[in-house]
Amino acid sequence: MRHCLRLIGLGFAAGIWLQLRLPVDFLFALPPERNQQEHLLSNLKNRSVPWQKRIEAFDQMMQMPTEESRKAVIETLENRRESAAFVGRFSEAIAKTKDRDLLRMLESRFTDRSTPIHARQIAASILWKADPESVMDRIRTIAADPFDNEAFRVYVMGYLAQRAQDGENQKLVRSIFEDKDDSSKVREMAAAILEAVQDGAENRAMYQTILRDSMFPVPARKRALEKCVLLNATSWPETSLPILEDPNEDFILKKAVLKNLLRQETASQPWVTRLRKAAAALRSGLVDAELESLLRQIENENPANRKSAHANQT
Repeated sequence: MRHCLRLIGLGFAAGIWLQLRLPVDFLFALPPERNQQEHLLSNLKNRSVPWQKRIEAFDQMMQMPTEESRKAVIETLENRRESAAFVGRFSEAIAKTKDRDLLRMLESRFTDRSTPIHARQIAASILWKADPESVMDRIRTIAADPFDNEAFRVYVMGYLAQRAQDGENQKLVRSIFEDKDDSSKVREMAAAILEAVQDGAENRAMYQTILRDSMFPVPARKRALEKCVLLNATSWPETSLPILEDPNEDFILKKAVLKNLLRQETASQPWVTRLRKAAAALRSGLVDAELESLLRQIENENPANRKSAHANQT
């Protein structure tokens, strides 16, 4: 009898549990919109999903954006395993968004020095596409900051180059170029921007400044030398002679100067005496085959040598 009652009790309890099961499951089920957000997030993050579907997922997410979805967007953008093609398309889609909170998050990533450089570059690109004028002040601030990353400063100065006609940008870029304590790479970028907006005389003076300035690396000074020659800066030979006369100047740069000087009508120039003295001093130092050939050419430019050579031939 007791056994029967026990079975009845267990059956009754099981029935109640079955009746309660549906409401309990329903109580803990995710709301439909939550399930939809999770699905969209999954599609966005999944690199095996076609890029069109991933961008569609982003567009749908931005209809009802959440803090979680915004963070997922940033994480996806900054994932180094993402292809450059996808990041480019994704950036275009983000630039069109009207979600100010997401753009503010990107602004924070852009200006934060502790953010990885590639992430700052992506953020800068999106903000520029979204509204160039709204981000211009931040670009100027970073470009002028000697404590920010050198490579990133050069990168953001590319945006200044796109607005090089702006008077405020020109003033900033010129001040960067004239600051001898600043990075030579940043100053060289400033020179490239200024070249596009200055007249010929200003450019000649600027590149002669780079040529004389030992703070610039040799490749930059060689480029400046080539610019001086191309711009027909008549005073550049005299500007370059101190390079030959300075025993501490770079050997490669000296050879570049000699090559360009020899392309001039050397013997008839007023600075030829200084050139010969500098060339003679070079012989007391390091001389390779190329330099030896250049020095012989200079000696042959001496009319006295030519006269002597002609007498020997006769």
